[in-house]
Amino acid sequence: MTCLTLMTALLLAAPPPPLTTDDPTLPAPVAKAVEAAQKTMKAELLKATPKATIEVRRETGPFDTVIAVAADPTAYPGTGVMRTVIDAKTGTTYGVRGKKTFADFARAHGWLTQAPSSDELVMFLNLALFDGIAILDRESGESIDVLPEGLKIVVVRRFMPSNAGERYHIMVGKTGAETITKEAMKD
Repeated sequence: MTCLTLMTALLLAAPPPPLTTDDPTLPAPVAKAVEAAQKTMKAELLKATPKATIEVRRETGPFDTVIAVAADPTAYPGTGVMRTVIDAKTGTTYGVRGKKTFADFARAHGWLTQAPSSDELVMFLNLALFDGIAILDRESGESIDVLPEGLKIVVVRRFMPSNAGERYHIMVGKTGAETITKEAMKD
């Protein structure tokens, strides 16, 4: 193996450099929001596992969003990861870790009159409300309905290793945060 081939292989295998606020691929407010979210989430994860090595990255999300991620790569699957949804134009954060709610995002995108495709909506819902780690069962009665009172989303969340499920009813009204009610499923 030549030196150049070895260097190329090492560069391709290396993780991407950490995001900084002067990242030219994002508007400055978005880059700052990503960096701030990563810093906050990393600190939260380190509180739970002080000796962990927390990695940060960003992902491209649905509906013109950027997802800030902080994760412990050694954590048990389904744990040790946090995500913040960020509008890729404004830097506004949404969801359980954002300054605004999932409902705020839905209203801003007109979903109370026209719901988006179910695939993208369920993916976004998982990122915004469950850090992207929920196992959402697409075959067990998912529904998305635009009603006079707002947007109603029903999804089933599964848990491993039992495969037990809970049905989540998520309601986005004309104002306020989304409401979530859960019901245990009898399989």
